[in-house]
Amino acid sequence: MDNKLSSFKPYSVTLSVADIEASANWYVEKLGFKIIQDKSYPEFNTALIFTEKNGFRVELIKDGRAVSGVQRSNPPVHTSIHGVSQFAFETDDVNKLKQELIERGVPITWEFENEELGVRFIFIRDLEGNLIQFLQQLRR
Repeated sequence: MDNKLSSFKPYSVTLSVADIEASANWYVEKLGFKIIQDKSYPEFNTALIFTEKNGFRVELIKDGRAVSGVQRSNPPVHTSIHGVSQFAFETDDVNKLKQELIERGVPITWEFENEELGVRFIFIRDLEGNLIQFLQQLRR
């Protein structure tokens, strides 16, 4: 029997945003994503912009009915609200990535190293305040 649970892989994260054009430009300019599709659905009062980098997509959606949610605190207390707290990317050199983000004008929200877990990571916020984590495994 073919086990489909063993065959799925990460594909995308979808973010509801207030300013879809500005958010898409931020992902392109600050993180090097490419816009791969831009679509409007006036009958649903929505617009979509799909961005992609290294096989992973960040889908931005502008919903005319959307309301702003609760802003998460900065790490390490960002998990005090139920729901998705952040999405993460792995890197082989978090220090170099941090420097490049700073050069692109992206503030670092928090950085931490956890010897027990064998990781070092930084957090940033996107234009809409979503937390993004960049993680380096210290041992393999």
